Amino acid sequence: MERAVLQRVCAACTAFPAHQMHYGSVVVCAEPQKGKQKDIAHGRSNAERQLDMTEADERTMIAEVTQSLAQYTGQRPAGWLSPYLTPSLVTSDLLAEAGYTYVLDWGICDEQPFWVQTRTTPILAVPYPIELNDQPTIVNRCATAAQYADMLVDQFDEMQRRAATETLVYAISIHTFIMGQPFRLTHLRRALTHILAHRETLWVTRPGAIARHYRALPPDQQLTVA
Repeated sequence: MERAVLQRVCAACTAFPAHQMHYGSVVVCAEPQKGKQKDIAHGRSNAERQLDMTEADERTMIAEVTQSLAQYTGQRPAGWLSPYLTPSLVTSDLLAEAGYTYVLDWGICDEQPFWVQTRTTPILAVPYPIELNDQPTIVNRCATAAQYADMLVDQFDEMQRRAATETLVYAISIHTFIMGQPFRLTHLRRALTHILAHRETLWVTRPGAIARHYRALPPDQQLTVA
């Protein structure tokens, strides 16, 4: 990949279907063509926490979710986000054994993808936002929609400056029942308009595409952790 492309900020936009087929919002991205977009598995319910499960129960849950999504969408999910971001000590192992290729659970640790070792084969951690997630920011910490939009803009501007020397993933997570409220949408529109004004320096995409691109990079350009 050419250096000019590697120095772009990748705006990661995510939709996370759960076992019950409840969907979150898709931000910034163009609508996927039917059959082209692989969904990210998100457990059966946010009321379940994987860290409270036995390894056998967690393995069963992952298998059930995988089967349900494959049946519903016509293709197996490639990525995983643990319900309520509560992976257990063996979640990455079980996901790799189940055929998943990337996970968002550890993406809060960095603004670049990195490989996580498992009992079998490494699994890729793709960046996922906590501070730019509207649920903890607005619901838990009681930020206003205007403050959240300012956060989106300030984060983007600072990452643009840093992206002059390294490739970064700018990730946003929103929910229709939060930022999708009409009185909040005007602020979200302001932030996204600012971001997309820099479209020529962005790769606006989804976590699965980031994972595929990263795996294709030369090994010496990839990060690995134990």
